[in-house]
Amino acid sequence: MFDNMTVVSGRVRHDARKVSDRVLRANRVHLRNSEVISGVLYHAVEHRRVVRWAMVRAAWGSVSEWAALGSDDSLQLSWPRRLVMPTPR
Repeated sequence: MFDNMTVVSGRVRHDARKVSDRVLRANRVHLRNSEVISGVLYHAVEHRRVVRWAMVRAAWGSVSEWAALGSDDSLQLSWPRRLVMPTPR
């Protein structure tokens, strides 16, 4: 189970965490691909844009950069100023 899921009926399996970890590990590539595509679709809907293949390729490129990083590597990111919240006083 994902951390944000709740069982509303019945009982949780005794090995639910182990099974969940195995399923997530076995399907990590498919889950990552789904997340990239759903992120592009979400962005397009939020900004009333037509989804273009170039948008998917650009999103995939950024994921590929992350995946290629070693444990001692870094990736420079720029956060849009419009998304920076003022620090409360």
